[in-house]
Order: sequence, then structure tokens, then C-alpha cells
Amino acid sequence: MICDLKCFGCYAWQYSKKNDLPHDVCDRIIEEANAIGIYFFVITGGEPFMWDYLFEFLEKHNDSFFQIYTNGQHIDEEVAKKLAKLGNAVPCISLEGFKDATDARRGEGAWDRIMNAYDVLRKHGVIYGFSITATSKNNELIELSRMPKAGKPCFDSYYLRGLKEGWFALTNTLLKLGIGFCFELDVFPYITYWQACNGNLGYPWYGRTYNISVELWNSYTDRIRTAKANGTIRHIAAGETIATSFKAIVYTGLESVKQISFDEEVK
Repeated sequence: MICDLKCFGCYAWQYSKKNDLPHDVCDRIIEEANAIGIYFFVITGGEPFMWDYLFEFLEKHNDSFFQIYTNGQHIDEEVAKKLAKLGNAVPCISLEGFKDATDARRGEGAWDRIMNAYDVLRKHGVIYGFSITATSKNNELIELSRMPKAGKPCFDSYYLRGLKEGWFALTNTLLKLGIGFCFELDVFPYITYWQACNGNLGYPWYGRTYNISVELWNSYTDRIRTAKANGTIRHIAAGETIATSFKAIVYTGLESVKQISFDEEVK
């Protein structure tokens, strides 16, 4: 199956559409699998959204469920609407980490198109995921649930969006001691998370400290022009007030946390 990206280490771009399996063969594979009780399938590529028969295929086999690995470059408003209407496919978009790493391998602008794909999928209620191949260059970058190892200086900053619940927890697994925060997601739907692990050489850290910061934001990115362009900027009229709640909770005896609530329940 052909692909329109030329990612380093991948050969799919060398194919042409004449190398695709015939449409009737694909139908027969699904039908024969259904006959022995198989209804879950994974579609890989190349790029599945470049296959002319994809939506016809998904609609025909609407009693089966499909996980589609995709580069995300072809998922726009209309594609998201079609996927929402069909309801039997989950796109998993390939990334390398964040913007710099993704664009370095997949081409300039790939990250922005992927972020747009996530936005329209979320807008239309389509379940989606992502796919990352862990390598020696990105394994610590993509694992946000653990602190980087000592002796490897780093300074990382991330924007977290698409949050389902308004809480955050940081746990010392050796001491089984941690601190958690609860906040109202309708006021602060975004988080800026940054960590300076002996890697910020400027003021005031000078490469000497381990710091973690969790900042609550009501817009995506800290630049007003960018937030305005992506439609997340929040306007407060003259004389208008917005009230919100925030709670910090210290807990003990846990090595991991699955949920924190405003009534101070930690699970």
C-alpha cells in the first residue's frame, strides 16, 4: 500500500497503488475471518487513508471493528465526520514523540497536521490513539510517567490537552509519599508540564536542580497569537468574573494513583 510520506527507515513510499490487494480479495479475507468468529482487524500500510475503497470497505463490513494505523495527514473534517458516522474504526496516528522529533522523521508540517487530525476527531466524538516506536533517542521523551534517570540532564516542556479528568499526581515510589492536585476542567482544560533535571543552564536553575512544574491553562500554548489562531483563547468581558476551585492533597502508602477527587479520595 502506497504512502505519501518518506519517513527515514521506511520503504512504503516506494509502492504504487497497483501493488494494493484487489478490493474483492480484501472483502473475502474479512468474510472468511467472520465465518470462524473473527471480528477485530488491524489495517496497516503504507497509508490506509489513501486506499480508494477504505470507506466503502468499512461500511460494507460494519459488523467488524478496525484499528487503522495511519500517518494522520489525510484526516480532515470530512474524514472525521465519516468515521463518526461509521463507528467501527479507530485511527492510531504514528508519532515519534513531539513536534521536532516527528517532523524530523516524517517531514516538516507533519506534526501540525496530526494535531489538526486529533482536533477534528475529538470534535466529532471519534475514538483515536497514537503509535510510537520507542528508540534509544526517544524512550525517555515519550515516558512521562517516570522521572528521567539521574546523570542525564534534560529540560522538557509539554502541553497536555484532551484531558478527561481534572487532576494530577506526583509520587515518590520509594517513600510511598505523594502530592496531588484537583482542578476544574471546564476552566482549565490544558496543562503545561515542564521538568528541569539538571538540564536548564539558565537563570535561576544553572543546571543544578531537579524541578517539576504543573501549570494550569485555559488556552493551548502560552502565546496569545497562537491561542487565538487555534481557537482556544478565552475572552473575559469587562466586569465579568470566573470562579473556580483548586485543591492540593498529600497522600501516603501508594506507589501509583489512578484518580483523585475533590472530596480528597485518592485511589
